[in-house]
Amino acid sequence: MKRTVMALALVGLIAILLAVRGGIGPAKSAATTGGGCGQIAANLSNFAATVAADANTYFTHRTNFIGKAYPSGVASNLVTAKTEKSQADPIKANMPKNLENFRATLAAARSQGCLSSSALRDIEETTVHFARRVNFDQFPPLEETEEVASDESPPRMPR
Repeated sequence: MKRTVMALALVGLIAILLAVRGGIGPAKSAATTGGGCGQIAANLSNFAATVAADANTYFTHRTNFIGKAYPSGVASNLVTAKTEKSQADPIKANMPKNLENFRATLAAARSQGCLSSSALRDIEETTVHFARRVNFDQFPPLEETEEVASDESPPRMPR
């Protein structure tokens, strides 16, 4: 949660930096139209916010999954846990595409000198961290245990 807030703060920082600089890099002229630094920075902010929001949603589903799956054995909890996992799977599947879009936009921002290297590095580190956490995460296995009838007792050890 703290990382999500930090990522959104970095996105806001980029917007402020662009407003101060007029949205145009030092080597660009005022005649620059579509595809200029303003548009690139807006796209960069959008992709960073998308990755942060998707990571937050993914880990919310994961937390709900763990809360329902353990302790296991309750059929309704297992169904809910499976639903949480099925909702998190598409988010995880889309994360590499979102990261690729972010990195392409980041490369464009670097090549045009739209933001300082430290600002680009800060947003890159945070966004890539979120994406990697989602990409490399694995849900714990869902152990479906059969409920044992209460009148049955476990087998006894031989003497």
